[in-house]
Amino acid sequence: MLSREQMAFALSQVTAAHILPPLTVLSSGSDLLDYSVNLRDHMDASLVRELSLMLNADWRDLGWERVNGSTYLCVVGAGVAGCIDAAPNQERLYLRYASSLENELYLAGRAVDLPRSRLFLQTALYERIDSLLVEVGARAWHWIYG
Repeated sequence: MLSREQMAFALSQVTAAHILPPLTVLSSGSDLLDYSVNLRDHMDASLVRELSLMLNADWRDLGWERVNGSTYLCVVGAGVAGCIDAAPNQERLYLRYASSLENELYLAGRAVDLPRSRLFLQTALYERIDSLLVEVGARAWHWIYG
């Protein structure tokens, strides 16, 4: 268990902009296709665990869809979804694409050729993840003060 000070610091670091690499700096469509973030590399394990438990229990209320047993997704743009695989000790966030967009991204050689605005996708993804992280933070404070 984290001390109150450690928890406060961990929660201050848990924003989408802090834990997710920006999409705007990716140099090609292949980089977008390969975008994946191991959440335990960027968040305290107790917060990742809480995120997984929260998605498992409340995914509908949080505006996410369950794709299979431990994978959840939310739409972040036309043909693009943010996915969280909440498999224990392997939690990661990645992007999924409609097959036609996936093909366009694969063929895009440089960032200027990309068919979608990376800034728009990044902003939408960060908003969706930040709304989850606010809930994780509220639950974490409940552990400490509950």
